[in-house]
Amino acid sequence: MARKGGSLQQTRISAHKTLMIKRKEYEWTVKPGPGPHKASESVPALIILRDYLNLVDNAKEARSVLNAGGLILNGKKTKRLNALIGLMDILQLPAIGKSYTAVIDNKARLKLVEIGAVRSKTKLCRIERKVTTKGAKLTLGCHDGRTLAGDNTYRVGDTVEVALDAPKILSVFRFGKDARCLIRSGKHAGIIGRIKELRPGSANRRAEAVITPESGGKEIITLRSYLFVVPDDYAME
Repeated sequence: MARKGGSLQQTRISAHKTLMIKRKEYEWTVKPGPGPHKASESVPALIILRDYLNLVDNAKEARSVLNAGGLILNGKKTKRLNALIGLMDILQLPAIGKSYTAVIDNKARLKLVEIGAVRSKTKLCRIERKVTTKGAKLTLGCHDGRTLAGDNTYRVGDTVEVALDAPKILSVFRFGKDARCLIRSGKHAGIIGRIKELRPGSANRRAEAVITPESGGKEIITLRSYLFVVPDDYAME
């Protein structure tokens, strides 16, 4: 019987440019698996353990780490080598006692930032959609595929802080003028700044925002959908 679906293999040369791997040292690498994040905006667990954190040398060692519960992703153990890690995901490594969160650098590549034990218990999620379900209940769809119970006080574009041990919203950071944002995509990806102006969209133009970078320099015009609101005390390094 013929196998259905796409290829299970991925050459390093054809892997997405945002993956920070050595492309000419070996021919093959792990192909991104199914998950809530786009393959172009995330990194498989194997590459995280081997190439980003340098904790293992090959897939066999990575599989042993995962099977032993050595990687906790967003509060849950994962055993898949191709499990995707995306923006704002929380990684915990019990064996070495360290935790990390995934953010974006200035080349739209995912990078890991070490965090403390308190911060590793919560996660920031951007609200992408609101849906009314049976019984007139409102649910919030987040950028990482998470679905939360909510109400009309929440708006698309807001960021909520969620507890990882329970589907509970702890706080909300509003999208609007003067909000501190991370540009998560486009040619200005990785820049942090504050919203100076919001420009409405039209039939042939998407809604935009004018951003004043924290690092100084010229103001930036980017799409509203590229913005991820972050707290004032949220460190990206």
